[in-house]
Amino acid sequence: MGWLKISTTVLFVFLSIYCYNSFVINITPSEPLGIYKIHQISEVNQIHRDDIVAVCLSSRYQDLGLRQGYLFSGMRCGKTAPLIKTVVALPGDTVILKSNEVVVNGKVLIYATKYIDSHGRRLDVFPRGVYKNIKTYWLIGTSDPNSWDSRYWGGVNRKNIVFTVVPLLTQKVS
Repeated sequence: MGWLKISTTVLFVFLSIYCYNSFVINITPSEPLGIYKIHQISEVNQIHRDDIVAVCLSSRYQDLGLRQGYLFSGMRCGKTAPLIKTVVALPGDTVILKSNEVVVNGKVLIYATKYIDSHGRRLDVFPRGVYKNIKTYWLIGTSDPNSWDSRYWGGVNRKNIVFTVVPLLTQKVS
């Protein structure tokens, strides 16, 4: 009986490690809630517009996100769990950031910027303006107009995108 208990424990540990490296669960409304399959990024498997990615923000934004409750604690990004967002702009694109919309290469995306969060706290916003030939990736939470995303912290470097994800079992929050 002891051997069976040890075998079950070892199997559980290996399965947990496999799942940790193969799947991620999104519990925020920025993208549909659910289970996503992790895809590692390589030279062959590049990041494209409309990809859903997991991103680790810089320490400054991790600290702010934890303090404000926008991020969850976790180990994958050092202090936090990664954010799941959709890529709306790639290096080389032109982004125009306005208060009521984001324009990428002339395409209007209706994502208004909020200046107060849902708890009545002032939100720092990324400076409005025109950003030509960007060198970063701009990310938006497409399922929630109140998502904390590039409208508030700008673009992210490639090194901060840890993997792409593909929805397996999701449910959009209404």
